Amino acid sequence: MWKWVKRGLLVFLGVCAALVAIVFWLGGRGDVPDGAPKNAETGGRILRTAIQQWQAVNNSTACPTLPQLVAEKQLDPGQNTTDSWNSPYQFLCTADEVVVRSAGPDRQFNTPDDIRVPRAAQ
Repeated sequence: MWKWVKRGLLVFLGVCAALVAIVFWLGGRGDVPDGAPKNAETGGRILRTAIQQWQAVNNSTACPTLPQLVAEKQLDPGQNTTDSWNSPYQFLCTADEVVVRSAGPDRQFNTPDDIRVPRAAQ
């Protein structure tokens, strides 16, 4: 009887491993999850806040680099610094504003699907 239990367990584990492999394969195909734009916006808000904190601490309107933000403890080293489509964010710092942008699903900046934090005035 134990022989059949072991065999059944091995089959079950094999099926689980196959399902995990399929999930990873599907995830690597570039499919965009439903929450991707919202996640990109949230990531942009986190980066924008870190930049603003760095500016306040350094009494500056310059844009720091990502390594500076991590080194100066304004950004957690584990924080994802790419958007939902694995593209780097763009930063623009002026005397009045900090803007963080994601290129969006098409991975091209200055197209209608770009994500901007803060959102542009309507």
